[in-house]
Amino acid sequence: MEFDLAPPGTIGLETALAVVLTHVVEPGVLPLARAIEALTTTPAQILGAADHGGTLEPGRPANLVVFDPAAEWTVEAPFVSKARNSAFLGARLRGKVRFTMLRGAFTVADGKPTR
Repeated sequence: MEFDLAPPGTIGLETALAVVLTHVVEPGVLPLARAIEALTTTPAQILGAADHGGTLEPGRPANLVVFDPAAEWTVEAPFVSKARNSAFLGARLRGKVRFTMLRGAFTVADGKPTR
């Protein structure tokens, strides 16, 4: 669809990890560790979010992501987000989030939102 006719908003977080793994890590632009750092600790540091992006330690909130770097999938609507647009619709990507945890509580389990 032409840009000026498309509804606003685009999906980002639901595809971000897989897009980075597929188009940045696999071709060797960045090593996996640096890509993960760019998606996690670096934004937390920039935002001054001390309770995010740090190491797992006793007494700190457990904010983490477990993903399968080899899982292949095709980007399809509908998304969990209210956004319905994605530049990656129909794209085949590698890397699938399986679990996420925010402050010690699961927000995604077995690849599905818990809320």
